[in-house]
Amino acid sequence: MSAIFQHGSFNTLYGGFYEGTITAGEALKYGQIGIGTLDGADGEVIILDGTAYHGNSENQVRVVKPNETLPYVAVIDHQPFATYKVNGLTMQTLHDLTEKFPTRNTAYSLKMTGHFDSVEISSKPAKNTKNYLEILAEQPHFTEKNISGTIVGIWSPKFLEDLYGDGAHLHFLSDDKTFGGHLTEFLSGQITIEVGQVGEMKQEFPQENENFKAMRFE
Repeated sequence: MSAIFQHGSFNTLYGGFYEGTITAGEALKYGQIGIGTLDGADGEVIILDGTAYHGNSENQVRVVKPNETLPYVAVIDHQPFATYKVNGLTMQTLHDLTEKFPTRNTAYSLKMTGHFDSVEISSKPAKNTKNYLEILAEQPHFTEKNISGTIVGIWSPKFLEDLYGDGAHLHFLSDDKTFGGHLTEFLSGQITIEVGQVGEMKQEFPQENENFKAMRFE
């Protein structure tokens, strides 16, 4: 089964804690794929094959340095139990596909690889201080067509929403490592989907950080 290590959570990020409190080097010890954001809720981090990439709000991608910090990151030791070959998948039909999962009462790791007719991503600007929903409303979106790449992330049931969000939280990275961010919509060509059932969850919060201790999350 897959295992997830998460530092921070969906709720702490949405609650406004943007300070980087774990290094990329430390987080990457826990798996091969994952999602996150850099200090200041800067952009989108995509972890693929044990390397962390950063997609910024100017639609640029680079490798994350080991000493860079993140307020939120989920790293997955991805162990797929099922593989599907599909064509014409969208965010909506992905939701329909989750109905085939063995149970809706656990999280799943997802990795989708292949060709996409179109991919739309978003990426937050650097040095954020606003409410998280305001940041999301104002962030730029980018679209590429006829692109090959990989989608990674987590599908989570409603009762785990405070940890992982409700439903699919996915990031995309192109094969040439020039286009990447938070996945908002897509239309796939022929792709392979790997699904791993999460059997172990390790959750960490920055309990020694004074700013975190002073926060009041709803």
